Amino acid sequence: MKFLKQYGVIVAFFLLFIVSAIMDPGNFLRPENLLLLVRQNVDIGLIAVGMTIVIVAGGIDLSVGALMTLAAAVGLTALNQQGPAGGAAAVAIASVVTVGLGTVLGLINGLLVTLGRLAPFVATLCGLVAFRSLALVIGQAGEIRSMSPDLFPRIANEGINLGGNLKLTWGMMIFIGMAVIAHILLERTALGRGWVAVGSNEKASHYAALPVAKLKTLSYLFLGLCSGLAGLIYASRLNSVSTNNMGTLYELDAIAAVVIGGASLAGGKGKVINTVFGVLILALIGNMLVLQNVDSNWKGFVKGAIILLAAMVQRERKAS
Repeated sequence: MKFLKQYGVIVAFFLLFIVSAIMDPGNFLRPENLLLLVRQNVDIGLIAVGMTIVIVAGGIDLSVGALMTLAAAVGLTALNQQGPAGGAAAVAIASVVTVGLGTVLGLINGLLVTLGRLAPFVATLCGLVAFRSLALVIGQAGEIRSMSPDLFPRIANEGINLGGNLKLTWGMMIFIGMAVIAHILLERTALGRGWVAVGSNEKASHYAALPVAKLKTLSYLFLGLCSGLAGLIYASRLNSVSTNNMGTLYELDAIAAVVIGGASLAGGKGKVINTVFGVLILALIGNMLVLQNVDSNWKGFVKGAIILLAAMVQRERKAS
């Protein structure tokens, strides 16, 4: 029973996996489909991992979709300024700019919450509007295409060949690596214990002389880093950035994965491994709908129903 309370989302994932396999074994169980399922959700997964840290620390971030778009737009602009002959140096510059800017923007969000004393909802809502607006200005409300047709796409599309058409891409490995880092930080370090303490009871953390402002700021900085990486992988996978719709509603998908993973939106509770399975559950649902030729407009309804169910399960657990 204790295992189900802590890791029920993992059980739910495997049950959903079995149902998907029964419904369409010929297509669903193909290794290519399973790897594609993960590959297409790496960016959401990275943001959800970072969002777990922020939510555990008692915060929330609504700006991540716009943040990753702005970071990627600036990164691609930096790449294109080097011209087609920029080569590996241009790709390296674009990567550093994208990830670095994402981290800085996350830090700004954190400082607005801590030093600015703004509610996380308000601070990051302002970020959502401002970051998207800046991205639209940079991209002239359109698409920014990379001038590196060969090298830049390798970041997301190349990797370790597993045989045949199967490939463990660099993007997938970055996602796995960041999830492991976040898990270790949250479960095995004083920093992680500080995040849990602040999210559980901020006032008591002040009385215990914990550096509350620093801890909360670092949580947003980590999410900014994850969002910058997500922007880099997304942009390299498509070799372009659409400033109109890239990252749209990603914040809701990330929050949904965290909630499905059993984290409390009130703070102080959450596990990175559960969030990863929350991401996979959302990916499975989308994959099932596609394989069953269900109208894609139903995806949001199904996702909302699952989030509602997860929230109700959390409420029942608190009541018991």
